[in-house]
Amino acid sequence: MSVARNWVVSGNYGRLLDGQPTTRGLEAAFPVTAAVALSFRLFGIGIIQARLVAVIFTLIALALLYELARRFYDRSIAIATLLVLILMSGQVEINPLIAGRQVLAEIPALCFLLAGYLCFISAEKRFPYFMPWAICFWSIALFTKVQILPFWAVAMLLPAGVILLRKKWRSARMFGIGFIGTMALYFFLQYIVARILSSSSVSGLTRVIALVWVKETRLFVLTDIFHYGIPTLIALCWALLKCKDRLRTHTEVVRFSFLVFAGSWIVWYITLSLAWVRYIFPAVFYGSVFVAAMLDDWTNHFNFAWTIERAGTALRKLQFRVKNLTALAAIILVVMSVGQALTAVYKAHAIDADSSINETLQFLNTATPPNALIETYEAELYFLLNRRYHYPPDQVHVDLIRRNSFGERVDIDYNPLKADPDYLVVGPQSKFWDFYDPLLKTGAFQPLKTYKRYEVFERVR
Repeated sequence: MSVARNWVVSGNYGRLLDGQPTTRGLEAAFPVTAAVALSFRLFGIGIIQARLVAVIFTLIALALLYELARRFYDRSIAIATLLVLILMSGQVEINPLIAGRQVLAEIPALCFLLAGYLCFISAEKRFPYFMPWAICFWSIALFTKVQILPFWAVAMLLPAGVILLRKKWRSARMFGIGFIGTMALYFFLQYIVARILSSSSVSGLTRVIALVWVKETRLFVLTDIFHYGIPTLIALCWALLKCKDRLRTHTEVVRFSFLVFAGSWIVWYITLSLAWVRYIFPAVFYGSVFVAAMLDDWTNHFNFAWTIERAGTALRKLQFRVKNLTALAAIILVVMSVGQALTAVYKAHAIDADSSINETLQFLNTATPPNALIETYEAELYFLLNRRYHYPPDQVHVDLIRRNSFGERVDIDYNPLKADPDYLVVGPQSKFWDFYDPLLKTGAFQPLKTYKRYEVFERVR
């Protein structure tokens, strides 16, 4: 958001550091930033205008997901997919009612990916028209969130290999053209943007985010999966068992590709990810289609009376047949997940809601000298801060993960006093990493204002 604002106001595509333009770094990819900048250009600069972009992408993604689920299965499962996604996503970071209003790259990337899948299905009958669109949407999705690339590649290559073994040459050719065309266009987009916009380099980010071998992290992931990922995990396994002998039509092969994407993502999340809940969102989003299909199977096509009767038979008469057990499991999963989701939404919108960011910005923009320099690690403040601000290099973010999440002995090569700041703002990010604790212990700053999420300190001169 701050990069989009700078681009609109001054023409600089990058952040500011001590009031001076810098190169782009860890901000969202160009498609997201450009969309936010367009909103600012049309409607003015503000949080609502930025969130409008996020909400529009979310609504489009939900509509595309509905249409894909309808094509994969039927209308009732498509409706159930949206209900599953909204009412059974039991964490703040993965519920679209909350994540859907945040200006992040995940949902826009998934939106483009869904559009590509829809065009890819339609390409079976009108290949020359829809295949170029599928390639365009997929390449933009990869460009928007590069983390998608390995899972999308597996989701294209694995089905292609399966249908080649079954000698379905036409469908295999479509997968091959889609993969090669998308990769070519993606690398072209990367090349063009790199030539136009310079970027700062960060080393080691992939290792600390995507290739984590720490045993304690893996145990932590398994615990979290039990809390919020069980419906998705079970549904993906159920869908894999059911599709074993299918893949007769092009749509069924595309559905298998969709399953591979969600399945490979959740396998990575369990085995190699840093275990931040946000990183499982794409698997939960895509997996909602298969959760809905599984519930359709387990409830006799959403027959509530039949489901309750079967579950009651399992409990009262101890008749543990497959239909009785799956009906009981469906009730348990729905009740457990809906309860978690409603609690998460209520907590986010009612309990945790506060105006401390606005209060902090109001104080900094009015009660500090116009030439004051503010040191802070809270990136959300940059967007509406009308004072010069200073922050650590992006490489520090990687070093903090290595130190705090991996327990490595890493020296954080950053001295905030070098910039000679007048004020220091400590918020959720810096508190999470204990980033400014050594600085505060020196006595260089004294407390000035305290809000719910932020603390403002004044320099002791």
